[in-house]
Amino acid sequence: MGAGRGARWTIQAGLLAGIVSIYLCLVGLVGTLTSDVVGRISVGRVFLALPAVLVGYVVARPAVTSGSVRRLPIRSGVAVGALAGGTSGIVLAAGVGVANLLGQDTTRSVFIAASPQLMNVLKFGRSTVVGALALVLVGTVLGAIGGGVSASPDDVRKPTIVA
Repeated sequence: MGAGRGARWTIQAGLLAGIVSIYLCLVGLVGTLTSDVVGRISVGRVFLALPAVLVGYVVARPAVTSGSVRRLPIRSGVAVGALAGGTSGIVLAAGVGVANLLGQDTTRSVFIAASPQLMNVLKFGRSTVVGALALVLVGTVLGAIGGGVSASPDDVRKPTIVA
Protein backbone atom coordinates (compact mmCIF):
# COMPACT_ATOMS: atom_id res chain seq x y z
CA MET A 1 0.00 0.00 0.00
CA GLY A 2 1.59 3.31 1.06
CA ALA A 3 5.31 3.58 0.30
CA GLY A 4 6.59 0.83 2.59
CA ARG A 5 3.37 0.70 4.62
CA GLY A 6 0.67 -1.94 4.46
CA ALA A 7 -3.06 -1.95 3.92
CA ARG A 8 -3.61 -2.34 7.65
CA TRP A 9 -1.83 0.95 8.36
CA THR A 10 -3.82 2.68 5.63
CA ILE A 11 -7.15 1.43 7.01
CA GLN A 12 -6.14 2.40 10.56
CA ALA A 13 -5.32 5.90 9.35
CA GLY A 14 -8.74 6.06 7.67
CA LEU A 15 -10.44 4.93 10.88
CA LEU A 16 -8.64 7.65 12.80
CA ALA A 17 -9.70 10.26 10.23
CA GLY A 18 -13.31 9.08 10.56
CA ILE A 19 -13.13 9.47 14.33
CA VAL A 20 -11.71 12.97 13.89
CA SER A 21 -14.60 13.78 11.52
CA ILE A 22 -17.13 12.60 14.10
CA TYR A 23 -15.36 14.64 16.78
CA LEU A 24 -15.49 17.79 14.63
CA CYS A 25 -19.20 17.21 14.16
CA LEU A 26 -19.94 16.60 17.83
CA VAL A 27 -18.08 19.66 19.10
CA GLY A 28 -20.08 21.85 16.75
CA LEU A 29 -17.56 22.85 14.08
CA VAL A 30 -19.52 21.33 11.20
CA GLY A 31 -23.12 22.16 12.08
CA THR A 32 -22.73 25.66 13.47
CA LEU A 33 -20.24 27.27 11.09
CA THR A 34 -22.64 27.94 8.26
CA SER A 35 -21.13 31.03 6.65
CA ASP A 36 -20.27 30.35 3.03
CA VAL A 37 -16.67 30.35 1.84
CA VAL A 38 -17.31 29.89 -1.88
CA GLY A 39 -20.77 29.40 -3.34
CA ARG A 40 -22.64 26.84 -1.23
CA ILE A 41 -19.50 25.52 0.47
CA SER A 42 -19.63 26.52 4.13
CA VAL A 43 -16.85 26.59 6.70
CA GLY A 44 -18.45 23.56 8.36
CA ARG A 45 -18.29 21.57 5.13
CA VAL A 46 -14.63 22.49 4.76
CA PHE A 47 -14.00 21.13 8.27
CA LEU A 48 -15.92 17.99 7.27
CA ALA A 49 -13.73 17.51 4.17
CA LEU A 50 -10.36 18.17 5.80
CA PRO A 51 -9.81 14.82 7.55
CA ALA A 52 -10.46 12.80 4.38
CA VAL A 53 -8.15 14.95 2.25
CA LEU A 54 -5.43 14.98 4.88
CA VAL A 55 -5.53 11.23 5.49
CA GLY A 56 -5.24 10.64 1.73
CA TYR A 57 -2.26 12.99 1.64
CA VAL A 58 -0.57 11.36 4.64
CA VAL A 59 -0.93 7.73 3.56
CA ALA A 60 0.49 8.46 0.09
CA ARG A 61 3.44 10.54 1.24
CA PRO A 62 6.95 9.38 0.36
CA ALA A 63 8.75 7.05 2.76
CA VAL A 64 12.43 7.24 3.63
CA THR A 65 13.98 3.78 3.71
CA SER A 66 17.73 3.23 4.21
CA GLY A 67 18.44 6.85 3.36
CA SER A 68 16.54 6.84 0.07
CA VAL A 69 13.15 8.38 -0.62
CA ARG A 70 10.56 6.02 -2.07
CA ARG A 71 7.68 7.82 -3.73
CA LEU A 72 4.52 6.03 -4.84
CA PRO A 73 3.39 6.23 -8.45
CA ILE A 74 0.42 8.58 -8.85
CA ARG A 75 -2.03 5.72 -9.50
CA SER A 76 -0.97 3.97 -6.31
CA GLY A 77 -1.17 7.24 -4.39
CA VAL A 78 -4.70 7.80 -5.61
CA ALA A 79 -5.69 4.22 -4.75
CA VAL A 80 -4.19 4.35 -1.25
CA GLY A 81 -5.75 7.77 -0.63
CA ALA A 82 -9.13 6.52 -1.84
CA LEU A 83 -8.95 3.53 0.52
CA ALA A 84 -8.12 5.71 3.52
CA GLY A 85 -10.69 8.38 2.60
CA GLY A 86 -13.36 5.75 1.96
CA THR A 87 -12.64 4.21 5.34
CA SER A 88 -13.08 7.60 7.01
CA GLY A 89 -16.35 8.04 5.12
CA ILE A 90 -17.56 4.63 6.32
CA VAL A 91 -16.84 5.58 9.94
CA LEU A 92 -18.67 8.89 9.56
CA ALA A 93 -21.62 7.16 7.85
CA ALA A 94 -21.73 4.64 10.70
CA GLY A 95 -21.88 7.55 13.14
CA VAL A 96 -24.81 9.05 11.26
CA GLY A 97 -26.51 5.65 11.26
CA VAL A 98 -26.05 5.23 15.01
CA ALA A 99 -27.39 8.74 15.65
CA ASN A 100 -30.40 7.95 13.46
CA LEU A 101 -30.93 4.60 15.16
CA LEU A 102 -30.82 6.11 18.66
CA GLY A 103 -33.09 8.95 17.65
CA GLN A 104 -32.54 12.67 17.35
CA ASP A 105 -33.68 13.55 20.89
CA THR A 106 -31.59 10.87 22.59
CA THR A 107 -28.47 11.80 20.66
CA ARG A 108 -28.98 15.48 21.29
CA SER A 109 -29.48 14.94 25.04
CA VAL A 110 -25.89 13.66 25.20
CA PHE A 111 -24.28 15.71 22.41
CA ILE A 112 -25.69 19.23 22.26
CA ALA A 113 -24.18 19.90 18.83
CA ALA A 114 -26.00 16.93 17.26
CA SER A 115 -28.70 19.20 15.90
CA PRO A 116 -31.09 18.66 13.01
CA GLN A 117 -28.98 21.15 11.02
CA LEU A 118 -25.90 18.98 11.55
CA MET A 119 -27.76 15.86 10.44
CA ASN A 120 -29.00 17.74 7.38
CA VAL A 121 -25.42 18.75 6.51
CA LEU A 122 -24.13 15.21 7.01
CA LYS A 123 -26.93 13.63 4.95
CA PHE A 124 -26.69 16.31 2.22
CA GLY A 125 -30.40 17.00 2.68
CA ARG A 126 -31.30 13.44 1.64
CA SER A 127 -32.49 10.31 3.44
CA THR A 128 -30.17 8.56 5.86
CA VAL A 129 -29.22 5.76 3.47
CA VAL A 130 -28.52 8.07 0.54
CA GLY A 131 -26.65 10.48 2.81
CA ALA A 132 -24.51 7.67 4.23
CA LEU A 133 -23.63 6.43 0.75
CA ALA A 134 -22.79 9.98 -0.25
CA LEU A 135 -20.50 10.32 2.78
CA VAL A 136 -18.60 7.19 1.74
CA LEU A 137 -18.36 8.35 -1.88
CA VAL A 138 -17.27 11.88 -0.95
CA GLY A 139 -14.69 10.50 1.51
CA THR A 140 -13.31 8.21 -1.17
CA VAL A 141 -13.03 11.02 -3.73
CA LEU A 142 -11.47 13.46 -1.26
CA GLY A 143 -8.98 10.84 -0.07
CA ALA A 144 -8.08 10.07 -3.69
CA ILE A 145 -7.46 13.77 -4.33
CA GLY A 146 -5.22 14.00 -1.27
CA GLY A 147 -3.35 10.85 -2.28
CA GLY A 148 -2.91 12.06 -5.85
CA VAL A 149 -1.51 15.40 -4.70
CA SER A 150 0.86 13.69 -2.27
CA ALA A 151 2.15 11.21 -4.86
CA SER A 152 2.59 13.80 -7.61
CA PRO A 153 6.05 15.10 -8.50
CA ASP A 154 7.46 18.07 -6.56
CA ASP A 155 7.03 20.53 -9.43
CA VAL A 156 3.28 19.77 -9.44
CA ARG A 157 2.68 19.17 -5.72
CA LYS A 158 4.33 22.27 -4.23
CA PRO A 159 2.45 24.88 -6.31
CA THR A 160 -0.81 22.97 -5.71
CA ILE A 161 -0.37 23.04 -1.96
CA VAL A 162 0.78 26.67 -1.83
CA ALA A 163 -2.12 27.86 -4.00
